Amino acid sequence: MVDINDTTYFEDIKQRHIVLSDIWYINDDTDESFPAKLELFGHSRKITYSEGKYTTTIRGSTVRGPQYDGELTYRIIKSDRTTITLDLGNDTYVRLSWSNFKLLKTYYDEKNVVYIQAEGAFKDEILSMLPKLFNDSELVQMVSNFIEDVPTVFYIDPTFIISTECLIANQAGCMNKGNSLFLSDELQRSTVLKLEQIKEEISPREVNLREIYHFKNEEIIKPYLDNSYFLLVKLLKDRLSLIEDVQAIYLTYIFLYKIVIRHFSQKWARDYNEYFGNIDGLSLSEAVQQYCLIETIDPNNLQTAGTFIYYLIDHGKFGGDNYLLCFVLFGQQLNPLLEKQKTESFARKIQKSSVNRAYTINDIDLMSGQEFEQFLALLFSKMGYETEVTKGSGDQGIDVIASKGGIKIGIQAKCYSGSVGNGAIQEAVAGRNYYHLDKAIVVTNAGFTNSAKELAEANSVVLWDRSILKDKITELW
Repeated sequence: MVDINDTTYFEDIKQRHIVLSDIWYINDDTDESFPAKLELFGHSRKITYSEGKYTTTIRGSTVRGPQYDGELTYRIIKSDRTTITLDLGNDTYVRLSWSNFKLLKTYYDEKNVVYIQAEGAFKDEILSMLPKLFNDSELVQMVSNFIEDVPTVFYIDPTFIISTECLIANQAGCMNKGNSLFLSDELQRSTVLKLEQIKEEISPREVNLREIYHFKNEEIIKPYLDNSYFLLVKLLKDRLSLIEDVQAIYLTYIFLYKIVIRHFSQKWARDYNEYFGNIDGLSLSEAVQQYCLIETIDPNNLQTAGTFIYYLIDHGKFGGDNYLLCFVLFGQQLNPLLEKQKTESFARKIQKSSVNRAYTINDIDLMSGQEFEQFLALLFSKMGYETEVTKGSGDQGIDVIASKGGIKIGIQAKCYSGSVGNGAIQEAVAGRNYYHLDKAIVVTNAGFTNSAKELAEANSVVLWDRSILKDKITELW
């Protein structure tokens, strides 16, 4: 509510009013919604509801300090296809249509031009510091080592990225000042946000409502921020002799992201660059098509796709470097190709006679180890590879070698009834080195332990479990 003696408010009320009539006022205590009218004038807002019986008047928020007095702010609480719910400040919640939200946002941007300019200047200031950081080779290596020690989900999974940015903004102490440096926009950040109201008893007759915002995967992300990221922030702050914490927080984030692009691009190039030849000569569409033709990967795997997206970003295939935007654009290219592959595979399956359907996954379960090796040689030959089964006990960890287009793949066969462990991964790595192979794959009719998956990821060993093997059998027989 505004003080009736607030002279600034009475100056506002003299200005031209913008009226949004198709909105709903939400009672904070009961969650009831009332048809309402929202008036915007100057840097103030007035909400009238219940046929004019009640009004709520708000002036610009001061949550970011006195220097932002009068700034018009809102927070997105939730949205759906037709409406969006906003917290306008001072415990005032409204729900409005998307068209009305666009009008409100346009109005806010016009009135907040001074603050928007200040945020732009802050962004320029942060970006101007980056060259100095990249010229510090020791610091670049330290940040690269930092990335190696952090689970890749923080850089690959969009939900983790968005939640991390929300929590960083909260820690910085201002939800807007550095947000233009983030990968996410305000709508994306609202998708991971959950508002809880906690009732706290003040006295036997009084209860206070306290709002707490939670974010998806917060219980995983907060330890990462507290025990890793903010230690990196302190390191950079001390190294650059920065005065403001907020500078160090956002500078660290954007610097880290730039190195993340380079780090994952180089990782993909080490593992799969030979499939792309001159990547700079390929369009985005052509590069994604080639990605779908790599038999040793699951194109739907989030980690595989994410690493490839960074490779494409690094080679300028999207015309920008925002991972969240590129993730969407990549999906738009990938999904039709996978649907086409699925349809073609189904067509091949129903066109084949029952005589040709020689194998099922159940047949594999009954095979001996040697029979399974022979089967995998046949499977890869059907995929267009020249195959060679190695010599029994002297195979050095590789049972089948498959060659195509100058690329040599080592395959270790594990026909098990239980999960495959670390030993198989270690043997595959040793065999890859012994035979000077480009890739190593461990194929099983069962599954892999979590430890084996982690070791395989660290050593770039491809894993085919029962589901992948079953899909290949269905596709080829």
